[in-house]
Amino acid sequence: MLLAPRHIKLLVLSLYHSDWYKKRRADQDEWQLQKNLTLDVGVRFETQSGIPDHSDPSPHFGIAWAPFRSKQRQSLLVLRAGSGIYYDRFSIGNLVTTTRQGNPALQQTYTVDDPQFFSTTVPSPSASWTLTTYRISPDLRSEYEIDSSASAEISLGKRGSLAFTFLNKVQKHQWVSINANAPRVDGTRPFGNAAGNIYEFVSGAEGLGNWFYIDPRIKITKSLTMSGHFNFKRQTADTFGPTYFASNSYDIHQDYGRSPSDRRYSASVSLSDTLKWGIRMACFLNARAGEPFNITTGADNNGDSIFNDRPSYASASSDPANVVHTSYGDLNLKPQPGERIVPINLGHSAGPFVSVQMQASKTWKFGSRRLPSGGDGKSNLRRDPRYDLNLSVEGQNITNTVSPAPPVGVLSSPFFGKSIATSNNFLATSAANRTFAAHLSLSF
Repeated sequence: MLLAPRHIKLLVLSLYHSDWYKKRRADQDEWQLQKNLTLDVGVRFETQSGIPDHSDPSPHFGIAWAPFRSKQRQSLLVLRAGSGIYYDRFSIGNLVTTTRQGNPALQQTYTVDDPQFFSTTVPSPSASWTLTTYRISPDLRSEYEIDSSASAEISLGKRGSLAFTFLNKVQKHQWVSINANAPRVDGTRPFGNAAGNIYEFVSGAEGLGNWFYIDPRIKITKSLTMSGHFNFKRQTADTFGPTYFASNSYDIHQDYGRSPSDRRYSASVSLSDTLKWGIRMACFLNARAGEPFNITTGADNNGDSIFNDRPSYASASSDPANVVHTSYGDLNLKPQPGERIVPINLGHSAGPFVSVQMQASKTWKFGSRRLPSGGDGKSNLRRDPRYDLNLSVEGQNITNTVSPAPPVGVLSSPFFGKSIATSNNFLATSAANRTFAAHLSLSF
């Protein structure tokens, strides 16, 4: 058994408000301070074995105020605000990796630079192969984020509603992978060459995100309804998950910059209407801005066995043979001392990307149900139909718009800056072209 039971234990203890508060609600997590003012306060304590950190308190609070609420009517405006600390759990998959590949006596993993064997027979390890092990940092902490939000919900009466929300995320102790035995500038390794590569999960990264949402729901006519979600955001970080390797194991923050998910805006709008003969129509429009992509050299310049090194801006001392002229400036494939490394995710794919879906459906109800016989021994017919026959036709990407995937970011590739795939983020199918599908179902 590679993973001992102690590695997967997870203890969660929720502590909510004390009984002394007279106006507390029965669920013990919400108080009605006034008829138009509600307060939520709580604390959650978490701990996880298998990692060094065992103390994760998670306080949170929220408040909602309806300033114009009265006994005769609901408030046309509801204001909400809240904040809390939320932790992530270190995944079992990563614990398995450190257990299985952390002890060479259980499993040996080697990194081979420029292998010359391409057959089904793998040769025995040689001195040129680098032993690679995984481990968890002795001071690893549970990563968490402080989420704070404020919103305003405006009632438009019978016409619908409109909501505005601002969300701020401050991410601390974020997980990232490094090579703890990466070569220094002088070529030496902290734990010696015999130790090889020591891939280590650490929690020294951080991030910051700001989101602004607009959510309208408008009843245009008696049967026509419009719903929308508009998202504007900015996300920066120096890690993109625990298995993401820092490009510089001795300076994690060198990778601080735009997150791959930093799409400046996205929007989704839906229209639904019920037409003649009970035919229901729906139209969905999705749009989003282009996303950033990282520019790398395609080589392991610093010898840490990870191929995510970024180029530098060329200078007078750069070898012209290693300089590539791009729309982002003249970039040097082999950075020289003193040259500035380009920011992470410097590239940006074109946008916007738009996709339109439509759906038409019709339901026929027929048949009737029989209730169990009553005291008179007779069965009674129920009026509600027993069978539902539904026919729907759906079209995805009906405008057949081609949305390219982010361009290739490897500077040494002949395809650098070009998109060689399509993006199908909006679609349920693996293809990004226009598709139509018909569905027929019988419910009983």
